[in-house]
Order: sequence, then structure tokens, then C-alpha cells
Amino acid sequence: MSAPQPISTWDRPRYTSNGAPFGDLHSGHTKEQYSVAFVHALATRARCKVQGLEVDDEQVDVTIRQKAKHLHYSRTMVDVQLKCTSRDVVKDDGVHFPLTRKQYDGLRERGIAAKILVVLVVEDEFDDWFTVTNDELLMRGSAYWVLMDDQPEITTQSTTVLLPAANRFNVDQLLDMLQRIGQGGKP
Repeated sequence: MSAPQPISTWDRPRYTSNGAPFGDLHSGHTKEQYSVAFVHALATRARCKVQGLEVDDEQVDVTIRQKAKHLHYSRTMVDVQLKCTSRDVVKDDGVHFPLTRKQYDGLRERGIAAKILVVLVVEDEFDDWFTVTNDELLMRGSAYWVLMDDQPEITTQSTTVLLPAANRFNVDQLLDMLQRIGQGGKP
């Protein structure tokens, strides 16, 4: 007889200390919302704004926009496709993230704005993602990015993309990326 499987925090009914139930949002949708909140917080810290898209038919979830004095442009932007995973995707050289051919090809399409893939890596257990107290909200996770239009064409139905360990999606790297765009270059 096999041992019973532990119940994850996703499967366990949850209630506040007063007995009010938590919602039953699916784990995939919860990860999607958490990644958007993470990018909003990071962009806010960088004094940039995030523009959400109503329809995700271009492999773009949000656009980060900046108004600042750069060499060529005073308004810069980067399109972002967000993914959030709690899978063991972090290796020594970076994050190895699987994409379908449709996702991959969509991310490689060129447009006015550069398009990057951002993968937010979180703990397996939802309760470990953040802490809320009377004085603070602490979000946990590590995000990585890669510019997709330089990626090679593929002929398989799926592939694994490497988001280099050096490409941490944080305030400094976001601002550096927007500055490179403002100087007429790529992120």
C-alpha cells in the first residue's frame, strides 16, 4: 500500500482567522496574477509605468514605458511576455524554460517595441511567495529575462529557452535596458 500524498496549499481549502474563505483561483491564473504584480512593483520602483493589454494575441502581457532623457528617445518601452513557474528550472547557467513553437515564434516577431520573455521563479508552496504584515508586503521570487528576436528559428514543436543567469530582471537591469533602447539600441 502506498503512502498518502501530501495535500499542497493549492488543494487545501483556506480560511481567514475569522472564517472567511479564500478564493479558488486556479494555480496557473494565480501565477499569472502574481507575475503581473511583481512586474508592477518592480516598474513602480524604477519610476516607470506598466500598461496591460486587454487581449494577449501578440505574446505580450504588459508593456513597460519610461519617460526619461536619453540620447535619442525620451520615451522608451519594452513589451514583456510573463511566465511564472515553481518548477525546478534554475540551473548554473540560468533558467531553462520550455516554450511551444507558437509561443516561441510569437516572441520572435519584430515590432516597434523590443519584446522580452520574463520568467518569474517562485517556491512550490503558495504560502512561501509573500508575507503580509501591518507594516509591509514582501514579495518573493527571482525573475530572469531574455530578448527573443535574436533567437534562432526552430523547426520542432517545442524548445527550451535559456534565460542567462546574468539577466536578472530587477530595477537596475530594467533601467539599463530602457537606456539602451533610448540610445537607439536593443535591450
